[in-house]
Amino acid sequence: MSSTPHLAVVSDNEPEEPGKLVGDGVAISIHTKQAKKLIGGRAGNSEARDAKLTYGQVGLISFAKSIRLIQERSRMADPDPYSLYCLYLVEQKMSEAKVRLDKIQAEMEDIQKSIPRGVTVKSVISGEPIDISLQFKSPFAYQMAYLIAGYDSLVLVAETLKRTGLITNKLFEGKFTFNAATPIRAALKIPAKFKDNGIRMSLFSTNNAYRKETQLTYGDIPDEILSGYILPEIERQKIRRNDI
Repeated sequence: MSSTPHLAVVSDNEPEEPGKLVGDGVAISIHTKQAKKLIGGRAGNSEARDAKLTYGQVGLISFAKSIRLIQERSRMADPDPYSLYCLYLVEQKMSEAKVRLDKIQAEMEDIQKSIPRGVTVKSVISGEPIDISLQFKSPFAYQMAYLIAGYDSLVLVAETLKRTGLITNKLFEGKFTFNAATPIRAALKIPAKFKDNGIRMSLFSTNNAYRKETQLTYGDIPDEILSGYILPEIERQKIRRNDI
């Protein structure tokens, strides 16, 4: 495809419209097996000795497929209220994950300050990192990818600290790797719980019996979600644009 701009002839008529935007997507390099599992997920193994491996792990790829459907349902003229609630929960859990990663990063920086002057600690990296090209329809999926990439960088720093005797193996495996990813794993799981059952906000607003029966079956939704007072930030931005 040629990158040469199309020369539009300007006259008294309306100018031509530019063509469809192309080139969306991001590419990330993954260095650690811990981060790779968050992208591809993991099947559960009921016979595993390690309790952590008993249950499966939803990965970024499955998350992106589910969150796309949920966001489509949230943007309908008469949206599914459970889709809005699901997006809100995902956003909150991703925010929690970012706070935890930033906190652990700050703790590791404090540990690095104990390195004596004149000592240079060389950071570990993968000899063969995995380069992954990502194209999603939902910004939530990209935000999750950024979280995982940040987690990957954090694990590299933790691995460096472990190998150079600055932290223990127990601290590395617990707080700095497994526990650091806990809110990420929790956020990845949320969309899998969404059921596309054709529920619509209008019925919730006008039919109390329908609302009560539905919530008994599928769970409660906070009144703030139903009233539109609390919405995922991305959806609030969409509403603001529509109101202009």
